[in-house]
Amino acid sequence: MEIRSLPSEPVADWVARLEDEAARLTREMEKRQPGTGITIHPRSTVPGCAEETDGKAEAFLRRLTGDNAKHVVAYGTEAWIFQAAGYSTAVFGPGSVAQAHQPDEFIATSELIALDGFLDRLIADLSTQ
Repeated sequence: MEIRSLPSEPVADWVARLEDEAARLTREMEKRQPGTGITIHPRSTVPGCAEETDGKAEAFLRRLTGDNAKHVVAYGTEAWIFQAAGYSTAVFGPGSVAQAHQPDEFIATSELIALDGFLDRLIADLSTQ
């Protein structure tokens, strides 16, 4: 199973709640059948990426894309690694997450064309610095 917590909710707190419930259920199970139970083996954790107040990465992307809408998603990325290291972080890319990780996963050609335009603006912007 997977737990996707909010940045304000430490994963360890959710794991502790899960372990407490597993212990409660194990006690109930053992009343009916001794030797049964639930064992939890955490394999890894991926913290959430926190929304930044006045984030430099977000402002940079907004300036290059012209998109000022609020976008928040509930999928995992490596962005938390950079954020934990003190870098301003924003997740950006072509396509729709609704089309990702599906049997017929695809990125529309129009999205790739838009990305090409973004990359041109990015190169031009960074070339002037």
